Amino acid sequence: MPRASLVIPTRNRARVLARTLAALRHQTEPDFEVVVADDGSDDDTPEVVRTWGAHLDLRYLRRAHRGIAAARSAAMRAARGAVLIQTDDDRIAAPGFVAEHVAAHADGRWLVAGTQRAVLAEWSAAAELPATAV
Repeated sequence: MPRASLVIPTRNRARVLARTLAALRHQTEPDFEVVVADDGSDDDTPEVVRTWGAHLDLRYLRRAHRGIAAARSAAMRAARGAVLIQTDDDRIAAPGFVAEHVAAHADGRWLVAGTQRAVLAEWSAAAELPATAV
């Protein structure tokens, strides 16, 4: 069982999901899984997940479109980690993201809420930033 499970729901956001998964490769905590719940995407999401699955302990749940909340719930049910971390498909995690969550739960807390440290000032779906640039 991994120490933590990152739950990421997504729908038709392959480009931003690729950046999110790329950032997760650089985590200082090595013992975590990523559970991506695809809420009926019809873009390149399956290919993105296949690509990053070679670099991460990644599980992919593809399901009919029922909404992001339903996708998040499905991913939470499938998660195996001792700590459950929810994030979104457009969040670029700092290298200590998983380790800080695991440490915060070590004292017995059941709920830990984080804050966003930075926001992309300008973003466009047409941006040509490759996922490997993260």
